[in-house]
Amino acid sequence: MPDFAAIIKELGRGNTYAEISDYLQQLVLAVQETRKAGSLQFTLKIKPNGDHSFFVSDDIKAKIPQPARPETIFFVTAAGELVRNDPRQADLPLRQLAHPLDMPMRHIVEVEPIATGSD
Repeated sequence: MPDFAAIIKELGRGNTYAEISDYLQQLVLAVQETRKAGSLQFTLKIKPNGDHSFFVSDDIKAKIPQPARPETIFFVTAAGELVRNDPRQADLPLRQLAHPLDMPMRHIVEVEPIATGSD
């Protein structure tokens, strides 16, 4: 009985074995990162070449899970253009405030309460 691993290592002058090993590593890392399932499919095709020889070819298919792509919200204008700010909402007159470290220091002075005579 031929050794399956030995045959795989001979395919494509060793390139098939290296390729499937790389796909396996990519798959494991992607599944670990995304927590989504993936798959690796290896197919051998064997067809006759005369009475005592065969052509052996292979196919490797990997379904590597991809991380979720972020969504971005856009609004549509009357002209059908996508814009980031809602065109129906007026702009607020916002202004930038000085950074607290750039403001002058103020001293806080404690004062005694004024006597009201009811004490």
